[in-house]
Amino acid sequence: MKKFIFGIASVFAIIGASTAQADRVKGSAKADFATDELSVPCVLIENYSSELDGQYVDLVLDRRGESFNYELTFAEPEDSAMCQEMANYSVFIDDDFTDDDSSDDSTDDDSTDDDSTDDDSTDDDSTGASNLFVKCEVRSDRSKGSIDGKNLAAGEYYAVLSSGENSLTSQVKSNTGDEVEFDFDSDPDDIAEGAEAIDSTFIEGNSVIGEIFDATTDELVLSESASCRVRD
Repeated sequence: MKKFIFGIASVFAIIGASTAQADRVKGSAKADFATDELSVPCVLIENYSSELDGQYVDLVLDRRGESFNYELTFAEPEDSAMCQEMANYSVFIDDDFTDDDSSDDSTDDDSTDDDSTDDDSTDDDSTGASNLFVKCEVRSDRSKGSIDGKNLAAGEYYAVLSSGENSLTSQVKSNTGDEVEFDFDSDPDDIAEGAEAIDSTFIEGNSVIGEIFDATTDELVLSESASCRVRD
């Protein structure tokens, strides 16, 4: 059987020695057999050590000879908010994912709970069930966020974006196909194009909660939290 050797024991040491090569890894995972190099962006470290657990790192592994064994040679901390956004979006668009986690709930849809036994980071691992993607961005003079839902029954919905003590309810929208999208922004141009207007300081603590409600019943359909990307 082909196998990969993941030299996790040396990650911390390599991170300390590799700071000059930041952002060497971008895009998706890639195995280049011309250079014998395997690059993997945004790897989440879990259950290893208090120093590394919960941290996202970019990794580069070198192939050992003609084998399919790889040795870790480069590790660099990556932007956690960016990596989490990528992971959440991957789950959001992956319609053929099958949940086989016996520890999960009986409905295979826990998008409105906080199930630590879940097998993905978005608290929503259902197949064919309603799904949610929330993202946000903070700048010194701007706050922006979006709430996208899919696999929704035909109808009308509204969204609520919350951060700290701030909360804003969107206008009601009918879904297009099975999807509905809500944008929130403090930028005048984006507001003119239809985004819900929020203040530039709306986002507090670099995190938001996005919710979608059924406009007919006011029932909460989906809820998700997100860490925001911070930009200059």
